[in-house]
Amino acid sequence: MRAMGIGEPIRILKTSGESHPLEFAWRGRRHYVRTIEGYRSDVERRGSKVRERKRYQLITADGLHCSVSFDLNRRIWRMESLTGRKGRRA
Repeated sequence: MRAMGIGEPIRILKTSGESHPLEFAWRGRRHYVRTIEGYRSDVERRGSKVRERKRYQLITADGLHCSVSFDLNRRIWRMESLTGRKGRRA
């Protein structure tokens, strides 16, 4: 399966108390998060600049498998990859 959607902005519509995404809009469609398969925080240092990101591996209610990230410095959510639905290509 090919990955697509890298870097595209998404709009988070609903989060849990810990800021985990529960519902988001991407390419004009609403997606409800069924499962958070994984989570990690990344810190990237370049000289005096520090970039912090949270990354989530998600499965939506309609079976979409994707990875989204939140850039804490810029306050921007992005679609990192989309691998499609089980048994179907993205």
